[in-house]
Amino acid sequence: MILLSTGLKKLIFFNVDATQNTAIDLESIEIDPSVNIDELPIVAVLDSGVNFPQSLSPLITQNWVAPNSGVGDGDHGTKVASRVAFKYLNQQLQSNIVTPRARILDCNILDGNVPVNIFIQRIQAAVNAHSDIVKIYNLSANATSPIEGDEMSIVGFELDALQIRTGVQFIVSAGNHALWRTEFRLEDIIDDDDSRISAPADSMLSIVVGSIVGADHDNSLSERNQIAPYSRRGPGFKGFSKPDLSAYSGTIVLDGQDATVPNDPLSMLISKDGKLIADAGTSFSAPIVAGDYAEILNSIPDRDTLLSKALLYHNAVALWDEDGMEEEELTLAHNLYGRGLSNVEESRFSSPSRVTFVRTGSLNRVTKERVSIYMPPILAAQVGRNVAKVSVTCVSRPLVDRTKGTEYLGAYIRASLKKSHLDGVTLIPVQQDHREGRQKWDICHQFSKTFSRFNAGDWQVWLELFARWDDRNDDVPYALVVTIEDVSGTLDVYSEIEALNRYRALNTIRIRLDN
Repeated sequence: MILLSTGLKKLIFFNVDATQNTAIDLESIEIDPSVNIDELPIVAVLDSGVNFPQSLSPLITQNWVAPNSGVGDGDHGTKVASRVAFKYLNQQLQSNIVTPRARILDCNILDGNVPVNIFIQRIQAAVNAHSDIVKIYNLSANATSPIEGDEMSIVGFELDALQIRTGVQFIVSAGNHALWRTEFRLEDIIDDDDSRISAPADSMLSIVVGSIVGADHDNSLSERNQIAPYSRRGPGFKGFSKPDLSAYSGTIVLDGQDATVPNDPLSMLISKDGKLIADAGTSFSAPIVAGDYAEILNSIPDRDTLLSKALLYHNAVALWDEDGMEEEELTLAHNLYGRGLSNVEESRFSSPSRVTFVRTGSLNRVTKERVSIYMPPILAAQVGRNVAKVSVTCVSRPLVDRTKGTEYLGAYIRASLKKSHLDGVTLIPVQQDHREGRQKWDICHQFSKTFSRFNAGDWQVWLELFARWDDRNDDVPYALVVTIEDVSGTLDVYSEIEALNRYRALNTIRIRLDN
């Protein structure tokens, strides 16, 4: 628990007062000897300490303790770190050999009641000490009260400021509520204002993660693929969509007055005692995405954190079908689930029928970008309805200023798509079906469009920056991701584009060939 000195009452860990089913002993577990541990990406876990079983201890690069602090008990931090390192570990337990995906920098910053100023100082100290090497920071701690939304929280602002100054990426839990104790329907929980996200999940530049139930259980308020009964929902600061993504986690089963977290493939974590146990909370969804983000970052030249974030958002798998949805329905879906579930493989690779272009750079008030993408004739020659899909995601990192109230973000970048005319010269603006994902003064501009008839040749994505602080003309970094897709999945679009020799592959395995 972290006591705050302002309007928020306290930051807490979520741990259901519940019985858990029989734990699984991990005494004989071993790391796959073929894994080069030194090549695994590192994720800093800002928590109560990490106590892995001895056989997994090589995954911990350092046990760092914040200056002038005690040592946390390792209970919560170990569970969080297990999700970073192994995702859903019990899915690997057909044998005692397990394959990690990340290493852990144990940043022990939570040792009981901590005033908010000390909490912030410890986060800053951890980032300042390690940001040259470690770029990913998981923070699974939230206030008990929801945000008001008209002012950025102090901790949310400090996370944003650190990310701007150092280029690191925070992954933050959306927060948990206890409405499941008193409500009888998931719909009533969602309608309750107390289910709104809690600080620091209002941070604009952090990746905020909510929880989705991964398995059906009797007496659970949430079914599979629904928001978990404890998971907080959006909107975030000033009505912007939050969370950013979701991940599967455990649910809560009520039987009279008893609350239980049932064992299922998506609820199990490593305890500080070296056992596999069930637990629930957005605390344990955020590290799923932190590990996914680490896998993406580790596959990109120069380890570009903004590009990795854009790829993560761009390739998220929605849990709904956007076709036919009204604007209000789509907004609600985003405020419950963000963009959906992360997809590491599609974030790392193109495929023959799905080609991804990327670009990074910066914009200011007086610069614009016109980014060309090539629509190949093989795709334009397709006959039928909705034969091609173009998806665009632009993520930026503008300056922030908490003293400016609702004008917290100093700039945003608008992306728009222009398609080729029959004459091969003129460009035609492409109208979008929804406003959701394209809000002004947000850090992510995202949309997609399907096409039935269109012309081959050079299309363009136009990027334009809008700023509102009159005394500033700062360069704002951005990362752009554009995907051209053959909806049928049968055409080799990649080879057509590769033959032009106009684009450089990110790496030699950017394309994945499926047998």
